[in-house]
Amino acid sequence: MNLSAAAAGAALRAANIALFVLWLWGLTQRGLLASLLLPGAVAALWAAGNAALAFRRRETPRVAEAALIAGDLALVWWAASWTGTYQPDALLALLVPVFMAAVRLPPAWAAALSGGALAAWYGVTPPPRLDAAYRGVFLAAAPWGLALFARAALRSRAAAVHERTALAKSLFFHEFLSLTLFQLRDYLVSMSSVSQHLEKTAAPPDRELAGKLARAIAEMTGKLSRMSDAVEAHTTTRRPSKAPAWSLAELVRECVDSAAASYPVAGLHARHWVDPRIPALSGDRDAAAAALTAVLENSMEAFVLAGRGGHLSVSAMLDGENAVLECADDAGGLPAAAEAELFKPLFTTKSARGGIGLGLAMARRLLERTGGTMSVRGEGGRVLARLELPLKAGLPRVRNEESTWAGRRSS
Repeated sequence: MNLSAAAAGAALRAANIALFVLWLWGLTQRGLLASLLLPGAVAALWAAGNAALAFRRRETPRVAEAALIAGDLALVWWAASWTGTYQPDALLALLVPVFMAAVRLPPAWAAALSGGALAAWYGVTPPPRLDAAYRGVFLAAAPWGLALFARAALRSRAAAVHERTALAKSLFFHEFLSLTLFQLRDYLVSMSSVSQHLEKTAAPPDRELAGKLARAIAEMTGKLSRMSDAVEAHTTTRRPSKAPAWSLAELVRECVDSAAASYPVAGLHARHWVDPRIPALSGDRDAAAAALTAVLENSMEAFVLAGRGGHLSVSAMLDGENAVLECADDAGGLPAAAEAELFKPLFTTKSARGGIGLGLAMARRLLERTGGTMSVRGEGGRVLARLELPLKAGLPRVRNEESTWAGRRSS
């Protein structure tokens, strides 16, 4: 189940308070205290409230989250004071709220709450307070040290997700540019043949104009060829001369994690499975990752628009010389009119959210460069995507509808 950061924090704080309740109950059972019924009941109710927040679908505002963390600190201080005796183990219940403050809140807010935790600890410690000083250093250092590590890990993960997304967008843009340049050059080749014929057969008054037209077309064809070569050089440079073998299971896991990190959806149940018989693949790993990322991000965006969670599954099976990836989600399905247009460049149903309609169209082209392909269909409230990846890169698949030269078209 995919939890938001705030929901995961609420679950962690709920578990912390629940352990604190058990500690209070343990004190009572050992006969150290007469009765802790009231603080124990209040702490249990507070833990239940935090646990309920873990299932909240909407993100908790920062101000509310800060208030909840402050409530944790106040509760621990109150219950520890209730005992009437010095209980150093109560310090452990302050560590989680201070850690969550350091990870989730702005530094100034987190510092203020940490100061409050230290003041609370100092207040329940009897003199002499040298022991409290040692423990106070631990109370401040341990959560903040872990928080700095957690923040660094989150930044590293965010950087990896950003890099993967940027690479996919770059691949789609260059593929679209390559397609556009190819089609324009195709038209110019046909126009050049016509203009050269006119230059030879036209009457003298028109022959000069036909010659100028032929030279202009030749100059434009040369410019487009140079641009196309530059785009192809960029693509070739990105690909090594001999593609190393790579694991499909690792790629699927990376793409699922990246999509979940880019689009956190509360209540999402995502699972993936890869047939262990699938050997290492030798095709273009970046292209396969970009194609799978495009499919998964479409699914995640559909869940976001629906305002609910659901089920997302990715499975990979061995089918002859291909590895077949099947992705399914129940985020609402596809409009009937959209299904036939999905692979047309610049077609999008998400223009209001910044979609430009290159993802699926260019993803399929990238797969077809090495002999793979992709298909997407709606089935009730579900969307099913199928990606075919050859185990070894083969000849490209050519679509006649993408050629503008009349001699290459077929019905």
